[in-house]
Amino acid sequence: MIDTLFDRHRTRLVVFVILFSIVAIIGWTRIEFDNEAKALFRNSSEEFSELEMLFKDFRPDENDCMLLIKSPELLTADRLNAMRELHDDVAAIQGVEQVISLVSPLLVISDPLPRRVVPTEIDGESIGTVRKELTQHPLASRLLLSRNADHALLIAQLGDDDLLVSDYTDTVKSLHETVDVHNQDPSWEILLTGLPPLRTEVFSSVRNDTRMMMKIGAGLAGIIALLVFRHWAPSLVTFAGASVGAVWALGVISLLGIKINLITTIVPVLVVVIGLTDAVHLVFDMRESVIHGVLPRQSAIRCVAHLGLACFLTSVTTAIGFGSLMVSSIHVISQLGLVCALGTGITFIGVITVVPLLGGTSLVSQRTLHKGSMAPKLLRRFAEWMIDTILRRKVMVLVFSLGVMTMLGWYAMKLRPDAHLYENLPPSGTAAQALNVIDDEFGGLLTATVIVQWDDSVADSLALDDPVMTVLDRLCRELDTANGLHNPVSAFQFAQTMPLGRVDLLPAKVRDQWIQVDNKMALVMARMQDTGIESHRPMVADFRETLADLQEEYSGFTFSLSGSAVVAMRSLMEMISDLVISLTVAAVVIFIVLSIAFRSIKLGLISILPNSLPLLFTAAFLVWAGEPLRITSVLLFTVSLGIAVDDTIHFLARFQRERQSGASVHESIKRTFMTVGGALVTSTAILVAGFSASALSEMPHAHLFAELACISIAVALLGDVILLPAILSCSFKDSVDTA
Repeated sequence: MIDTLFDRHRTRLVVFVILFSIVAIIGWTRIEFDNEAKALFRNSSEEFSELEMLFKDFRPDENDCMLLIKSPELLTADRLNAMRELHDDVAAIQGVEQVISLVSPLLVISDPLPRRVVPTEIDGESIGTVRKELTQHPLASRLLLSRNADHALLIAQLGDDDLLVSDYTDTVKSLHETVDVHNQDPSWEILLTGLPPLRTEVFSSVRNDTRMMMKIGAGLAGIIALLVFRHWAPSLVTFAGASVGAVWALGVISLLGIKINLITTIVPVLVVVIGLTDAVHLVFDMRESVIHGVLPRQSAIRCVAHLGLACFLTSVTTAIGFGSLMVSSIHVISQLGLVCALGTGITFIGVITVVPLLGGTSLVSQRTLHKGSMAPKLLRRFAEWMIDTILRRKVMVLVFSLGVMTMLGWYAMKLRPDAHLYENLPPSGTAAQALNVIDDEFGGLLTATVIVQWDDSVADSLALDDPVMTVLDRLCRELDTANGLHNPVSAFQFAQTMPLGRVDLLPAKVRDQWIQVDNKMALVMARMQDTGIESHRPMVADFRETLADLQEEYSGFTFSLSGSAVVAMRSLMEMISDLVISLTVAAVVIFIVLSIAFRSIKLGLISILPNSLPLLFTAAFLVWAGEPLRITSVLLFTVSLGIAVDDTIHFLARFQRERQSGASVHESIKRTFMTVGGALVTSTAILVAGFSASALSEMPHAHLFAELACISIAVALLGDVILLPAILSCSFKDSVDTA
């Protein structure tokens, strides 16, 4: 048995803890964040393979930084000359390979020879012509200039390679510095946005928030623990066990070469939550033994005997539930399942080892454990009155709870999945502000790309009247009228600016981004507003039907719809679906594991209702608050289920122990409530304090996570201290042997 290890091999355990901690700390200090943005929606689908082919043959559609320029007098000689200075400064930044703007030499018009739309010298006489040509230019009017000519885009292209966030962090920093310099001119305002700046901001915030929130959360939780235990020693034991378990888990994960990404940032929270709840129950059990005159060392050994199985079950059910995610086709979700399952198991080993070891030392004396044990008489009287009332009116409590859960379930059915780009951005940041303006003035920051391919039967002279250009023109007109797709651009618009409409006269670097005759491929790119994947799905489906009709009309051509936003949309929906399936699997696993562990199908079934309550309540709250089902909220559901299951297992384990000792059903429930109930309230208070630290984050998804976490944890407590006792009292009679 595990408890014999603490009695006979204590020294070996201490050596093991020290050595393992040293190794884990080395790994913990080397934790890395995965900054490959595309990894978030990497999968084995044909769509993703096509996207990678698109990036390889042309260039990634997510390497463009956009400088949004706002001025009521944008098309004046002074503003255009100032824009040229901005253009040159941006082009000089290391990492920027090409700049496209209203003053770019690439923006030409042919009459009949090509010339720059905006000449190098602009005066009062020429500005009228320049203004007219810019507003009518097929590229400027679609890509760079708003309809009212009071907003313009300057696009800084960061190259043709598939870049990591770390590859362009310094470039984005230099762009911010350049924008700050030019914003000293009060006649305009420049905002930096685009996927590289957005991702740099998000990854930086996540990395900083993960560390800062853990520190603040631990501090707040520590204060709550001190208030509850009324002495530093049991508080230290609780937090030392949870902290060591978390460091062990994160250290091992790091040493295995697994990086933390935007999805697996939940892992530190999860392992701390599991570690804290188990540690609180262990300390409460030790304290109860001390109250009855048991020495601290023996109380530490007894707590392992009493709660070792319960703590093991909480880890097993959580690990198996998360492990079900490993079958997901989305790499990041599969990795989340592996990391959470591994982290849960390692945390259990850390907590079940460190807490009893510290609890049995002179650090924690009988006096310190006993000091915080005497709850105020008024509080104990209230607890006794509460459990007596619940047991006396058990049927009423059960019927009322079932009615509430039915209503919550019906209301939660209205919840629909969705995701937006802005939900990951600080609302006060310039990137988020610019995103809203680009949505309104330019049709959106996100893009959808139509891949056009043709066979040898199609002539491709690249003149305006050849079949390829005719098809590209038709696609642009279809996209112009499509719902939710805006401002399409293709090689056809470039050809309109060239002499004789010859797109092959363009510089090769520009031409190859849009059409490649050797590969018999071309692109048409349209913008999408950040209206969410729920609105994008029917839009994409409708246009795919349009492409199917066009493919029948134009022999020799094939069309497909791709792009980062399109592929990410499907992957995000699959992520949410996989997480929901994981919750269902976890519920089934909980029932099976608890039925086997407690040798009672009845106890397994009983565990389902209180564990479902926080999930139903949180889902209904999202509907009431007008929030969709996001990845953040689904991840919170997994944490909530883990907490609820943890508390339920400890309650049922103590109830079964009391029944096996010969106590009646009523007395067993009451004793369990009066002992385990204190640990449940304490762990809930500590966790709420810890999660509330996330409210200090600048990230909207962190605010949502903190809000939902506090609500879910509080409701989980109600399920375990009100609903669970009523169910047990209705389900068991004194004549039934529950052993």
